[in-house]
Amino acid sequence: MDGFLPKPIDEVSLKSVISRWIVKPQFTHFDTQVLNWDLCLTQANQKPDLALDMLKMLVSSLPETVETITNALNDRDSSTLLQTVHKLHGATCYCGVPTTQKLCQDIESGLKHKIDIDDLEPEILELLDELTKVESAANQVINQLSVDIPNDQ
Repeated sequence: MDGFLPKPIDEVSLKSVISRWIVKPQFTHFDTQVLNWDLCLTQANQKPDLALDMLKMLVSSLPETVETITNALNDRDSSTLLQTVHKLHGATCYCGVPTTQKLCQDIESGLKHKIDIDDLEPEILELLDELTKVESAANQVINQLSVDIPNDQ
């Protein structure tokens, strides 16, 4: 016997015991530095529905964000680039995407310190590449968990 509940059984205790034995999803098709579901859950106060919603919002914003960053890079528009990366950085703080968050932080800091876009271009291109990985990983997580997560957890 691996667990028990004394009578009377209350809902909170039952959920606690059951959750100990539920298998957490394992995502092996991407690096946890690209997307870390456990970190995403932590940032959403262990609320899977909220974590999933935050991830969905990030994914839905990516096409426009990538286009804006690409155009700002091509136009050497530091102001637009700073504004867009700052907004993206804020979003990454809630989604468990450590590499993207670090890149945003570095680029934002560089732009605020008036570092020339040409000097930041490698990091900006790396960020654009990372966003492609994040989108792919997030879509895997969203597709799997949209079916797997019960609404009352």
